[in-house]
Amino acid sequence: KQIPAVIFSGGSEIVSLAVAEALVPHEIPLVIISLGKPSIIRDVQKNILYRVIEWPPHCPNNTIQQIATILDEIGAGSPLPWPAFATEDGCLRLLFEGKKTFEPYITICGARSLSFGGLDKSEFFNLLQEKGIKKGVAPSIVLTNPSEIKDALIGFGKQGVIKPALKPFSMDLSAIGAKTFAFSSLDELDYKMIQIQQAWSISVNWIAQPFLTTAPEGEASWYGIRKRNGEIVGLTAYEKWKQPRIGGSACWVETEEIPGLDYAAKEILEAIDFFGIVEMSFLKDEEGNWCLIELNPRCWLQAALPTYAKCPLIYMLYQNIVKNDSHSFSSHTQNNMSWINVERLLIAALSGEYGARLKTLVQAIKIINKKNYKAIYSTQLPKVRSKWIKRIVAKLFHNN
Repeated sequence: KQIPAVIFSGGSEIVSLAVAEALVPHEIPLVIISLGKPSIIRDVQKNILYRVIEWPPHCPNNTIQQIATILDEIGAGSPLPWPAFATEDGCLRLLFEGKKTFEPYITICGARSLSFGGLDKSEFFNLLQEKGIKKGVAPSIVLTNPSEIKDALIGFGKQGVIKPALKPFSMDLSAIGAKTFAFSSLDELDYKMIQIQQAWSISVNWIAQPFLTTAPEGEASWYGIRKRNGEIVGLTAYEKWKQPRIGGSACWVETEEIPGLDYAAKEILEAIDFFGIVEMSFLKDEEGNWCLIELNPRCWLQAALPTYAKCPLIYMLYQNIVKNDSHSFSSHTQNNMSWINVERLLIAALSGEYGARLKTLVQAIKIINKKNYKAIYSTQLPKVRSKWIKRIVAKLFHNN
């Protein structure tokens, strides 16, 4: 009998589906704990154990105890802590905050030398600085007050970005409008200061970084796992389009070999004693060197892409957790494999950020018609597409 995997399913659930798609073909039993709403993946397996919990948590400690009770009732932790997959930042934050309570039941991956496993950017970049790791990492300044932004931007040539170091449970970033504030001049800082002050309570600390260069192919990503014994398996990809273009989420990503990222990823993951699955994002500095701008210590939006590209990172991690399996899978990663989010891709095309709307819309339709992996629509798991479409229709009627 195989050990179950626990999926904490939240957000749009594109990530949750990617985890399910990676594990269901191997007949791994799933436990779905859905955050605050009916899950679109609740019927992907016949004998699935499914619970819905309050989200965002009104009282985090109560929610921690509620989850622990569920895990205890279903026998989690026997014969060993079950693999757990958080699919959005707010839930991963809760898992780290309740780590001592959860440890008997589930395996929570992340940077073992950091209290939030790498989720808190201020912790993460401070540790890299303490370890003297500068090459391959974007200069990053921890901010504790909006008044510190100006000096940070001056140090970066009066241009840069700021972003919350640790996102809230609710993940409501509407006060920012995107994942970051971007500034091309100090005048722009003055213009946005009221909005920044209103948004500041999102996180105790914020991070300032300089503007870096996006390669013509797009922002570079390293996807991989670091096993218990330190072995690293990974692949690279370019984020071709994002929505919004600056500070948004990728909607078209393609695997491609990118020299230099493997070495940078290995050095960084070793420095923070990372265990688990991770996404790392890179841009180029003025000398053309790749620099890490962010680390995501969980399954990310395009987590289905490695499985689709014949590098099954999610299943590899499951095997490493339950069997301490240190042997390398025979993985033949395929380049030029694409992942797209259809809805976001169309919004990006119509935004005008990628050129004339009609021209980019035609391009987007050609991309959609190719044999790429289309989030939600490419799945073979039952009832997911219909639930997704019903959710979209319900949102449209609600907004109108």
